[in-house]
Amino acid sequence: MKAYLSEITESIQGEGTLAGSRQIFLRFCGCNLRCPYCDTVGSLSKTPSCKIFLKPGSKNDFREYANPLSISDVVKATANFDTRWVSLTGGEPLLWADYLKRLAPILVSKGYRMLLETNGTLVENLVDILEFTAVISMDFKLPSAIGIDLFPVHKRFLELAACRPVYVKVVVTPSTEPWEIGEVARIIAGVDATIPLVLQPVSLVTSQVAVQAEKLFDLQLDALKHLEDVRVIPQIHKYLRVT
Repeated sequence: MKAYLSEITESIQGEGTLAGSRQIFLRFCGCNLRCPYCDTVGSLSKTPSCKIFLKPGSKNDFREYANPLSISDVVKATANFDTRWVSLTGGEPLLWADYLKRLAPILVSKGYRMLLETNGTLVENLVDILEFTAVISMDFKLPSAIGIDLFPVHKRFLELAACRPVYVKVVVTPSTEPWEIGEVARIIAGVDATIPLVLQPVSLVTSQVAVQAEKLFDLQLDALKHLEDVRVIPQIHKYLRVT
């Protein structure tokens, strides 16, 4: 069994509740959504090769391997790094659920912990790897940002994911409406009010946050009416200028 990956690298996790931790990123190709603020557009479709970076944080020191990669290829590449955290990311990694349900138990048996970074829409695919995840980072996509209402499917996804450690991440843009964050908070509270919510302000190309602090504070306060843990965390890897 093989899968398409755009890159394998060790770097600093820049998002969510694990921000700042050192992780191995397995970036899978393909996504079932097209978010206008996507910062990994190179992974939206299958790439002819996968870049395996040899030095943490480096964009220059890498080797290229022809896609698709076998499970043994990925296990071997992962062994070259130091950390025991592995981020399954993309694109949308759950598009490769059949591959992951064979890869994940091998990595877990070798002492790795899996962070699943997902857009929170492929409910059935989550079932296959749920037991192997240490943490699930689940996005809620807002109607004002992507033009469609995914709240019902996000709710079903979270209901399943909540049997594992999970947090919800929302990208906040200048067009984000207060009612949207309120609805996100109500959905989360309906599952478990202790699930952390991360408000992630969208970043400009210059790495500056494109949302005013006052708006972020107001949205955070509104969400805290329903939830116990609401955090504002920008993408720190962009400030560090690492992948």
